[in-house]
Amino acid sequence: MDQSKDVLPGADPTKDCAPVVVEEAEETAPELSVVVSAETAEQPIWMPRRHAILRWLERAMLWIEAPVTRWVGAPQMNPFYYTGPIAVFLFGVISLTGLFLVMFFQVGFDSSYVFIARVESQPLARVVRAAHRYASDALIVVALIHAWRLFVMNRWRGARWLAWASGIAMLLPIWLAGVTGYQLVWDERALAITIAFDKMLQRGSYSVMNLLAVNQKGNSWIFVMIVLVAHLALSVLIGVAVWTHLARLNRPKWIASRYWMVGATIVILVVSVLVPVGMLPKADLNRAPDAFPIDLLYLFYLPGAFSATFNSPWLWLGSLALLGGLALLPWLLPREETSPRVVIDKARCTGCTKCALDCPYRAITMTPRTDGKPHKFIAIENPDLCVSCGICIGSCDVRAVSLGAGTVDPLWQTVLARVARAQVQNDDLRVVVTCERHTAHADVTRAHATVIALPCVAAASPDLIGRILAAGAREVRVIGCPPDDCANREGNTWEEARLTGARLPRLRNEYVGKPILRRWLAPGEFARGIANGEADASLTRKMTRRNYIVGFGLLILVLLAQIWLTNVMFQPW
Repeated sequence: MDQSKDVLPGADPTKDCAPVVVEEAEETAPELSVVVSAETAEQPIWMPRRHAILRWLERAMLWIEAPVTRWVGAPQMNPFYYTGPIAVFLFGVISLTGLFLVMFFQVGFDSSYVFIARVESQPLARVVRAAHRYASDALIVVALIHAWRLFVMNRWRGARWLAWASGIAMLLPIWLAGVTGYQLVWDERALAITIAFDKMLQRGSYSVMNLLAVNQKGNSWIFVMIVLVAHLALSVLIGVAVWTHLARLNRPKWIASRYWMVGATIVILVVSVLVPVGMLPKADLNRAPDAFPIDLLYLFYLPGAFSATFNSPWLWLGSLALLGGLALLPWLLPREETSPRVVIDKARCTGCTKCALDCPYRAITMTPRTDGKPHKFIAIENPDLCVSCGICIGSCDVRAVSLGAGTVDPLWQTVLARVARAQVQNDDLRVVVTCERHTAHADVTRAHATVIALPCVAAASPDLIGRILAAGAREVRVIGCPPDDCANREGNTWEEARLTGARLPRLRNEYVGKPILRRWLAPGEFARGIANGEADASLTRKMTRRNYIVGFGLLILVLLAQIWLTNVMFQPW
């Protein structure tokens, strides 16, 4: 089997990936909740600590998401797991359709409105405009869901601060781009948006409406051009924010899976054909706008904007302060105890490069070795980028990687000793290796098994799994998160590949074919994962036509509900 693809060029998978034998200690810690360091002092394990409120919020989120997975019949069709790539895809749809519209756009009050009328009169252009509108609304919905999921999953602290702060900051240009897009049409809705903005500015003795009234005949193109430039600049700013959002990730998922892109495109096109955007009456600066539909996703502020109370500049400043506070959350609510971060034992490191390849956050890099040892590379850690997931620990054959001071040996010795003690009391011992996210939402005391909880399921190397069997376990169940929903991005992917022999490190030959079962389930389904009769399962299952039909059928219903939400009638006066 070709192993070169599992290491970086220049590393020798045979020489550099030779596993070592662990000698079990006579004295080990009684539980997995502690680790015995080399100095025999006890220190907290690497497990992340989440506030009870976050655990409760995630439990509520799991309760809402569970029916979706049941209905679609496959976790790969649960859109909640793919909000990030779907948001990037929607931004691509918006950019392409927007580019098409801008290429033919005409500037000026009359010219802009006539251009939109011409677009609505041509079938293809009408569909493009509707797709632009509906993808824009879907983007803000998906972005908000994505931010909410990251928050309740505690994926915003520590080294993740850049992704979190840039993601929250991105919401402002997305919203402003939507508002300026509505202004470009120059209909009654655009006039109401301009009046609301003017009412706020008049508190500073400046009136946009007076300026427009003076220049509405010959120089109206100036105002529309300013709005158009702002709209395009905001779109570019969103693109920069997306790049920043993914900058620190190893193998960032810029592109959604093919079936998601094809399916979402079909859904948007079908709805765009069935439900055209339509047009409102042209704006008239000499007459107040009549009742018209507003988009509550972008123009939610409009009803209050015509009120002296709700249009106060202090209210807008307060809203910006709230957004800024959310972006600064990693510093405003720091963890009481910081989880230990990656440490490389340079004397043990064989430069196999697997830890650097497996790390989802670029916290480990490889540099040429200069200490005379017979290996080309040595691993160098960057604790500032580490999220304490432990995936790198499971990728290291020689156990040169740990979190915090000391080595990983005492922890593995603790695990094996605990299994050996449990086997004495139960000849039919089952051991469950799982992640902190699953144990946070399950009563492990009712599992009728010995549960080994780690920061991420991929922190358990295949060698450790095999040695748990050798220590007396009848069966080992590895229970991780569903595809593309790992709290550490790729832990479930790498653990699946290791246990199936598709990626280094692999199970030793003596453990291949032994009762090592894999279950990839949402944390709320932990009990199902340990139930008797549940067979071994692949991380990604083959989907049927029914899965696609039900999944994308639900998306059509959601998009239609979104359209209803964006057509709520409003009368300014």
